[in-house]
Amino acid sequence: FVSVLIIAQNSFLFLVQIWSDKMKQFGGRLEDHLSHDVTHIFVLDMGKLQERVTLQKLKKYRLVMA
Repeated sequence: FVSVLIIAQNSFLFLVQIWSDKMKQFGGRLEDHLSHDVTHIFVLDMGKLQERVTLQKLKKYRLVMA
């Protein structure tokens, strides 16, 4: 089971839609905030990630940088 939080700028919304469709196709779930259910974080902008989540909290998650 994969639960994903996607953090991206508005200019990359087309990629968010593609990832969202793929996650749902394979039984994954998208989250709108960081929770204990999140297993992966997809990041398009590291600065946006650091605005929302402290680096200490990120140690337990798998990050996918694009």
